[in-house]
Amino acid sequence: MPHPPRGSRPAAGLYESLLTDRLEQYVETLSAQGWQAVREEVGDHSAPHVLARYVADRVEQALHRLEPEERVAAANRLLDLLDPLDGTGDDRPERVADGPRRLLALVCGLSEKSLVVHPLRDRTTSAMLRAASSGFSCSQKRRTTHPFSSRRRVVSRSLARLRSTLLAQ
Repeated sequence: MPHPPRGSRPAAGLYESLLTDRLEQYVETLSAQGWQAVREEVGDHSAPHVLARYVADRVEQALHRLEPEERVAAANRLLDLLDPLDGTGDDRPERVADGPRRLLALVCGLSEKSLVVHPLRDRTTSAMLRAASSGFSCSQKRRTTHPFSSRRRVVSRSLARLRSTLLAQ
């Protein structure tokens, strides 16, 4: 629960919000007005998750306020601050590559043209990739035969069946 705007009325209810300095100050003001706050210590087991969720929300808000070209650099500055705490002993910090970009898939033995990507249906893409790559091993030596070899026909038929099933949904 962020600090509410001035003049707004508090709402009774269950919050489960991390108490920050600002929220604690607001709760004290409400207590002086007759409201009763129920507080609880965050357990050792839950603390990393609760704190990380709060920090992640704040980082996301801050990144939204930045210009797009400034976001990766800001994220990397935060990661540089965390690097001594990660405990890996690695002298090269894990940084976000320029972009930002995501790795969507690793595909072995298929061309990009053989996949139909539906950007609004991620499960479709991952389902096709799973179906397309089953039975293939990138470490196996591949035969470079006619483009319509039996292996490619099986994959093409599997993809066609998968596409029609998913598009019919």
